[in-house]
Amino acid sequence: MMSLWLLSFTATGDFNRHELHGALPLATRNGWTEVVSAILEMGGDINSKDKESRTPVSYYVEYGNSSLLQHFIDLGASLHTEDNQRRTPIIWAVEYKQTDVAEALLRAGYVNHRQQDSDYNTPLSWVIANGLVGIMQLLPDLEAGMEPDLRIPDHDLISMASETGHKAILEALLERNISIEAVETVLRRALRARMDEVVESLLPYIDDLTAHHDIWTSMLSAVLEGHWTCVVLYLETCVAT
Repeated sequence: MMSLWLLSFTATGDFNRHELHGALPLATRNGWTEVVSAILEMGGDINSKDKESRTPVSYYVEYGNSSLLQHFIDLGASLHTEDNQRRTPIIWAVEYKQTDVAEALLRAGYVNHRQQDSDYNTPLSWVIANGLVGIMQLLPDLEAGMEPDLRIPDHDLISMASETGHKAILEALLERNISIEAVETVLRRALRARMDEVVESLLPYIDDLTAHHDIWTSMLSAVLEGHWTCVVLYLETCVAT
């Protein structure tokens, strides 16, 4: 509470002092909107950090405060600042399932959805793990304007979705223009790993299963290992097509 106590004795321009850097993040974290306004009027830095290196934007995102987040975006606040755990605002948003603020961040400008925090989580991995279909559908749209080497490969997207078990995310991805090669790659892995639901979701997206030698080989491996549910799904799809 030292930052708040010191605030009572400050004047315009005092916010360059180190001991006051945490005042604005403290006010945003606690929802003290009048204090936030006062600090900004007195020249407070909109990107000031507390001892965890959390910024006002970071707290507004965590708590889903869309209107105040937008105010800070309009003021030019940084949307990419990392805290001590290397978490950026977009990571906080998707980890806590704050879809409105996540969408606001994504639409406000380029967000690196591959960047890892100290636990090796990325914004994309949280989106998939938490089943945030709307945000997942927005990411490929935003990637369309990027250089090809900055885009996330189709097979990586499908792999992450299949590994976390969120069927809605997987199906949302498959409804997009995902390459057959990517589907084939993940289907082979799913057959060998006995991932029945993933196999069931992927099979309809391969037009002629018998024409894909690698898939046939993976199916034979499933037979040898006794993965009968996967085998039955494969055969039923072959008969249906």
